[in-house]
Amino acid sequence: MADTSPRKGMPSPRLDEPAFRRRFLDQFRDPAFRPLSADLDRIAAAAWDAYVNSRKSPLTTKAGAGFADPDYDLSVDWIAARDAIRAAERRHADRSRPNILLINGSTRSEHTCPGEMSKSYRLVELAREICDGQGAETVVLDLSRLASEYGRTIYPCKACFSTSAALCHWPCSCYPNYSLGQTHDWMNEIYPMWVAAHGIMIVTPVNWYHGSSSLKLMIDRLVCADGGNPDPTRTHGKDATKAKAIELAGWEYPRHLAGRHFSIVVHGDVEGAENVRRSLSDWLSSMRLQSAGALAELDRYIGYFKPYATNHQELDADVAISFIGDGRERPMLQARARQLGVEERIRWHGIIRDAAALLPAFDLFVLSSRTEGTPIALFEAMSAGVPIVATRVGGVPDVVTDADALLVASENPRALADAIRRVQSDRVDAASRAQAALQRLEQSFAVDPWLAAYERIYRAIARPASNRR
Repeated sequence: MADTSPRKGMPSPRLDEPAFRRRFLDQFRDPAFRPLSADLDRIAAAAWDAYVNSRKSPLTTKAGAGFADPDYDLSVDWIAARDAIRAAERRHADRSRPNILLINGSTRSEHTCPGEMSKSYRLVELAREICDGQGAETVVLDLSRLASEYGRTIYPCKACFSTSAALCHWPCSCYPNYSLGQTHDWMNEIYPMWVAAHGIMIVTPVNWYHGSSSLKLMIDRLVCADGGNPDPTRTHGKDATKAKAIELAGWEYPRHLAGRHFSIVVHGDVEGAENVRRSLSDWLSSMRLQSAGALAELDRYIGYFKPYATNHQELDADVAISFIGDGRERPMLQARARQLGVEERIRWHGIIRDAAALLPAFDLFVLSSRTEGTPIALFEAMSAGVPIVATRVGGVPDVVTDADALLVASENPRALADAIRRVQSDRVDAASRAQAALQRLEQSFAVDPWLAAYERIYRAIARPASNRR
């Protein structure tokens, strides 16, 4: 059998005391600390003692029942993280209300050097409004706080999994490491967010053909969620030899996040959006998460090769059109879109079952029919609470009024375009009309009012002819 003993030979990273003190005290350069120099010397001495004696986890407790070695001393930080994950598992098991985790993958923030919010954050906020409107419990994970909030840190993955799957603990036990000053690790709060979620949406920009460094840090640290060892006492902490033996005896590879649904929105201004979207999709799928569907995996360009100074204006002006349904004029319309150079902004979805469930995700519903009866799709848009622009044909004016929707004449593309722009430019008015349409639906077209109306008709018909005068 091949020798599986851990390979050694890298140079030591250990510091001597003078180097350690310089590095430790460097964080106190502000002149405000000068009167405290004697106190800082004593604190530096205590920190050196923790460092030289490798007190990674100074506070521990016995593992207790449920672990392979109940007498093993486990870090109280790890136990707290494990307990938070168990509480999150109970929330996940409760399907009465969907839990959606929205992740802003951009590091840009107005609260630090860039001086401006990111487009990713704006898109996350749009998604949050939609999820909240559907009654979901929405949690926003804003990774920009890694660069803008004091004490927010995600430390790099140490790649324990590459030594042995059993050596990678779930949740991660590598941090905090007090002896190395590696504290305030955010992942112990992030793991329960992923566990509790029924659906996860990641919105990220493209940074040099990749996702952001903030996003990549989180992704790497989620390796323990896919095959990680939930019992550190089996390996007696980080005993690589024991871990190798356990893995070679047969590792069950537990999928701690399997079954959750995911969505990905990747936006860029030069190249790389498609590759980033594909790599994120492959990563999540490899952990046995399930895509929420073709519409849930998007890569788009906002301000393609345009000045960065106007990037938010490009997002303001960005319009994408989704055609749901099919018909004999589709090839002609697609050809016309190519002629106008707008094919990248249009998605042709064809016939989609239960398309009404998708309507709340849109900013606007447009019914541009030349002729109509009483369109069911219009009722579905009213129910979704989405602003409506429709042509004044057939039974449309009987369903919605000018107080509920923007109605325009048929065969008048300029008027239709103006109505669409009006919704874009005045979101408050559009939301007010959408709310009025929803109220009209509930008051005039819900089941109970219709049943009452039918009952009145039948009663009128059933009355003797002499009583009808």
